[in-house]
Amino acid sequence: AYEIRNCDWSSDVCSSDLRAWLLTNLLVLPGLGSVLGGRRRGWLQMILALGGFGLTAWWATLFVIEWVQEKAFPLTGGSHLAAGLIGVLLFIIAWVWGLVTGLNLLRTAPPDR
Repeated sequence: AYEIRNCDWSSDVCSSDLRAWLLTNLLVLPGLGSVLGGRRRGWLQMILALGGFGLTAWWATLFVIEWVQEKAFPLTGGSHLAAGLIGVLLFIIAWVWGLVTGLNLLRTAPPDR
């Protein structure tokens, strides 16, 4: 399948690339679209997102282990709930930061011809 690209031929950036970078930040990994768009801060966004995801996954694993060992659902969220909440918060911060960066890429792009 061929894609019609709306390009400003004076630059190497097409509006479809910019939209793809924004969607990559929002749907794949916060920061990845920023890096693809040439923004170095995207690396920090990715580290923040992956760190948040890692903390949340660690909490979820410990939660399930605790659930299985006690044979009862931990209504309090488990003994490491704070780590899970911090992980979710870090991921949300990275996602919002990626959204802002992606929107800024769109806003500062040269207009299509």
